[in-house]
Amino acid sequence: MIRSSYARALRIAAIAVICTSIAGQMAGAEQKADAQDPSLIPLSAPGAPLELMLRIEPLQREEQLMFFVGSLSKDGCKYAEGFEVPVQINETSFQLKRMLRANQRREPDGSCSEAIATIYWFNDFRLLKNADSLVLHFPTGAVSLSKDALAYIKSIDTGSAPPAERVDPDRYIAAVNLLNDLIRKGRTKEALDGAELVAHLFASRPAPEGLAFFATYGMVRRKNDDLVGAALCYETAIMLASASRDTTENVGVVYDNLATVRRLQQRFDDATAASDRALAIFEQRLGARHGTYGGALSNRALIHLGAGNAPLALEYSERALSVLREALSGDKAALEPFLADNRLISAKLPRQ
Repeated sequence: MIRSSYARALRIAAIAVICTSIAGQMAGAEQKADAQDPSLIPLSAPGAPLELMLRIEPLQREEQLMFFVGSLSKDGCKYAEGFEVPVQINETSFQLKRMLRANQRREPDGSCSEAIATIYWFNDFRLLKNADSLVLHFPTGAVSLSKDALAYIKSIDTGSAPPAERVDPDRYIAAVNLLNDLIRKGRTKEALDGAELVAHLFASRPAPEGLAFFATYGMVRRKNDDLVGAALCYETAIMLASASRDTTENVGVVYDNLATVRRLQQRFDDATAASDRALAIFEQRLGARHGTYGGALSNRALIHLGAGNAPLALEYSERALSVLREALSGDKAALEPFLADNRLISAKLPRQ
């Protein structure tokens, strides 16, 4: 089934009415400490600098739920109008949920109450109901759901699950391969549409498949000039790798791609940190004379160049070329982009 876009599906006006109610209840609870609304499930400790409350409501549309989170911050508002939240299920699976900030109220004392929401289809929500652990990775930090919150989610009626459909596992890897093929052919918008269509399916797949998908999804988004979304996909792939203790060179590629995105965002400290991880993995897994290691050194050079340190950039570029001239010997076309970067960096050196 092709799902409607969130811009239509969230029905902003209806959400705003309910979310305003949630935000108002939270603000009222702050003013009266003994006021506790049983329909709001705490996701944070009482009195925390950022208090979060959960509420789930059925929608009139069949097989859909509204997932609300109310937020009360003592030091200003926290959420953009729209953003994405990785939902970690039993450590080694992820959903990527688009959230809408439907209400925001600033108070004279600097506090801020907000309400954010997303829609769940029953089939996707059942993954949460069956989970032993859930972590919501908000922009403000990760929130592990308590036993009470998990019990609340399990209590939500989603009817009987349809019979499980047997699907050849190779079809999931084939989907990832198809996305990569579309990228190679320059059909980036088709790749984006395809990735968004199948993303929810990988929430129930083993960690290696999820990692491959989110790494590819990150590349798809980068090719469509969505750097924020690309970085989130790469970070989700990295969280999957960490949870499944995967330290293969594929994880190094994800870190290197994340470093490139952070460089393009001019977040050079974050880019350097991701580059450090990529280089360490490549050196351990492939060796310091491997072409992939050389490529990561060249990417690191561009990070230092962007940060305004041309001398250090040239040092990394020369190290990269010492590896790549050997690794790509006989392939002048493949070597030329790295030589071009070296010339660019040399031109940026301070004049003596």
